[in-house]
Amino acid sequence: MLAVDVKNIKKTFKTKQDTVEAVKDVSFEVKKGEIFGLLGPNGAGKSTTILMLTTLLQVTGGQAKILDLDVTKDDKLVREKIGVALQDTGIDNLLTGRELFFTTADFGVFLKKILKQEQMNFLNLLA
Repeated sequence: MLAVDVKNIKKTFKTKQDTVEAVKDVSFEVKKGEIFGLLGPNGAGKSTTILMLTTLLQVTGGQAKILDLDVTKDDKLVREKIGVALQDTGIDNLLTGRELFFTTADFGVFLKKILKQEQMNFLNLLA
């Protein structure tokens, strides 16, 4: 099983006057344990591709799977299995470590009853 399997994915955005192809027929595979990066000039579709793979943006065409889960059909399960570190988090720089932990944990599927214990374990590692 591949960690990431992308076949001819596409993303188009429609404006009032035009249709923009942000990602056009992108295909690649990433094996488990493999280190992989997307390289390209500004506007090449790297961020759009990552947003589709992380289910934050819907795929227009083609197929993408993460750990054999379809990012379109199994979006919730995909989000449970992955994490992403974006260049710009968009998170308030004035948050405390505790607030930041709870904010980012809320994006995932942490159960509330174990969240506090996980937070303490993590903060103890930093002490």
